[in-house]
Amino acid sequence: EVRIEIRPLTVGDYLWIARAKPTSQLRHLPDIVLDYVVERKRMDDLCASIRDGRYKEQHSRIHGTGFANVLYVVEGENSDAVSRLGEATVNSALSRVQVHHGFHLKRPPTFEATLKILRQTTRCLQSTLKDVYAIPDQYIGQKEFAKLKQNIRARFPLISLALSFDAYDVVSNKSGTLSVGEIYLRMLMTVRGVSASKALTVGRSYSTPRQLTEALERAPNSSSRLIEELVVDESQRKIGPALGKRLTQFWTADSFAPTTTTT
Repeated sequence: EVRIEIRPLTVGDYLWIARAKPTSQLRHLPDIVLDYVVERKRMDDLCASIRDGRYKEQHSRIHGTGFANVLYVVEGENSDAVSRLGEATVNSALSRVQVHHGFHLKRPPTFEATLKILRQTTRCLQSTLKDVYAIPDQYIGQKEFAKLKQNIRARFPLISLALSFDAYDVVSNKSGTLSVGEIYLRMLMTVRGVSASKALTVGRSYSTPRQLTEALERAPNSSSRLIEELVVDESQRKIGPALGKRLTQFWTADSFAPTTTTT
């Protein structure tokens, strides 16, 4: 059994935390983030991130946190997205992930295969990590934090480094360096079902949140159709009524309840 928690992450899509047992004398200590992070993308998301520049920005943010072990998961195949961007461009990006950035590239065919990788990694960490040393919070926030971690590893190569979750949030939260457009795309992608390519499609038609909300408010009886009729990239696929309605509610309703599914 693998326990999971859902939290907002400023860098990465999955990470692992260590927590003292309820009966431990250390139970008052905060959760600490282990030196492992996962960045997960579908192939179409990867292509979109290369096109809009998020590919480079995300890698810079990962390096800024100083994570020593980065699993870069590119899930599935998408021949249409690859052909539109160019196969050589995609292959070059995947090579840079490994050679230039030093990430561990994984190519699972499905989301279920990704879950298997996460389970295997969890069990491996549980069985191999014994003593973990957390960097004190007073050292967090330094501009050269990644270099600090690198120097500590060089002096003490056999120890496992970590930092508190709050410290991870401080180190990795670089929202102040993002452009308004990048923050806008991130806001769109918080809605369930909005991929990078769909967010870009909305962003091209309505370049700011104000433009989008004003357009929706000018057509209250058919506002969701403004979004659902938008065509995603060159695929000729439309965003569709379900997602169009969800995005409209997100930007215009006084309150928004995320759609949930039950099994």
